[in-house]
Amino acid sequence: MTIFAAICAQRQAAKDQRKASKEAEHRAVKHTLRAIKTELEGFQKAFVKGTDEILKNWEDQYKKQVPLNLPSITQNYFIVFDSSAGALGTIEDDDLRQRILATFYQAKSLIEAINYQHERYQVYEALTRVPGTAETHALKEDLVQWADKVIRDRLKPLQEKLPGLIEDIQKFLDS
Repeated sequence: MTIFAAICAQRQAAKDQRKASKEAEHRAVKHTLRAIKTELEGFQKAFVKGTDEILKNWEDQYKKQVPLNLPSITQNYFIVFDSSAGALGTIEDDDLRQRILATFYQAKSLIEAINYQHERYQVYEALTRVPGTAETHALKEDLVQWADKVIRDRLKPLQEKLPGLIEDIQKFLDS
């Protein structure tokens, strides 16, 4: 009976250890998601809303007649996301994990578009020293179209998806 009791105790200890490990992993995922949620809220408030306001002011003030001069983005808005790849892989909710990844890729794509716009604007600004050239006019039109189409098109999905994603992360945290 002692050997049987020892085997049962060993099995129970292993089972308890697996349960404790699983609970610790679940807590770690929740901590990571809490940090990602905070990061997304900050990005939404500071960057998405700010960029939208800049675009609206440009549309209202200049009626899309002049190129939009957006500053380059040097701040990393995704420190938690960038450093949490392993933890993201442990999120068992496939849909939530995929939406988080897609949102971050969309956000990075928007930042790249803005940085590209800024670089092109710098070239345009240098060309305006000799006004009226065909190259200046073409670049001006391209910059207006880029801001109106590409940047706006990359911003819109973030405006639509971020609130729901933040809400769903909170629901996951509350569960």
